[in-house]
Amino acid sequence: MKRTLLATVCLAGAIVLVSVSAAFGGAPGTYSMSENARATSYTSEHVPIEVGKDVVIQTLTLEPGFSSGWHYHPGDAYVLMKKGALTQYLSCTEKIVWQAGNAYYHAAGEHSTHPDHKGPQLARNEGSEPVEITVVFPNVPKGQPTGLFIPRDFQPPPAECPTLD
Repeated sequence: MKRTLLATVCLAGAIVLVSVSAAFGGAPGTYSMSENARATSYTSEHVPIEVGKDVVIQTLTLEPGFSSGWHYHPGDAYVLMKKGALTQYLSCTEKIVWQAGNAYYHAAGEHSTHPDHKGPQLARNEGSEPVEITVVFPNVPKGQPTGLFIPRDFQPPPAECPTLD
């Protein structure tokens, strides 16, 4: 009788502890979360997500010396800089250096800070450490193969800087 009463009290105590734990932070063992990226936004945009299209999130590691080639993006993107510094060339001489902790919206066919400029751009890791970015593409056409690098359309370098690649 004493053992049954002791077992009942212990079980009731365990239930109370689990209930209190759930009330203050979630039921143990039923939930886990890891944050993939967080950065401070440098732009403010509203992008509708189109029904029937995919939302794709890619995390990329760009080694020192990486160059994207001159290109533009055919679709919108949100870029979150996680590690390192990435140099974005808007022309042969105009550039922006994005640091870890920066985030920006990249409209289709436009530069991230020049919404009225439709020219190509070049991204390079000119540092000595890898750059890590997370990119969210909100409107990827269904059926696009997985595992592809960021959707982009390659362009020839601007005539005034054919060697910047």
